[in-house]
Amino acid sequence: MPSPTSPEILACTRRLLETANDITSLLVSDQTGYAERELRRRFLAQPEIAAAISDEGLRELRDEAARLSAGASARLRSVLAGDEIWIDLADGSDDVAESKDLRTIGPIWRFARAIDQPLEELARRFGLADDDRDPPGYAPPARFIEIGGTRKYLPGLVERLTREVVTLRHLRERASEQRAVEVNRSLAERWAAAAPDDD
Repeated sequence: MPSPTSPEILACTRRLLETANDITSLLVSDQTGYAERELRRRFLAQPEIAAAISDEGLRELRDEAARLSAGASARLRSVLAGDEIWIDLADGSDDVAESKDLRTIGPIWRFARAIDQPLEELARRFGLADDDRDPPGYAPPARFIEIGGTRKYLPGLVERLTREVVTLRHLRERASEQRAVEVNRSLAERWAAAAPDDD
């Protein structure tokens, strides 16, 4: 049975954190240009509103969209870069089932989804608030994204992450059960050793 620092638990934790690092890098990379992509899509999809935006207003919109993307990338990196948020998935009360969809991992998705709020505020200012996506808001990328010379695919990474979280939970449960058995055995031995002498 594995102990809390058993090679099995340590190896599973290492794999989980490596996968988490890939997911973080992919999400941060996707944020680079996300606001510009989404606002461009809305601009082209709403020609009557787009035509009413002055050239100066359009430059302002694009400048602010670029700042939003940079800020969102930095925020996501700072929030998701720490090991704790990922390790907590194995400790937490949130149910994590094997999945390919980042939206099923509440503690992580909450931060990724929040990046849309400033984008929506900017879109409203310029009359482009009609989010016709289904469901509305940021969606996890379902395309390959190049990171460090390697193409990564978020659904595959999420599936690997959730598998490691489930495995780590099971390993920890087995270690806890084994510790309880060992404590019980030790207490029983102490009890037996403390028996009164037969004189």
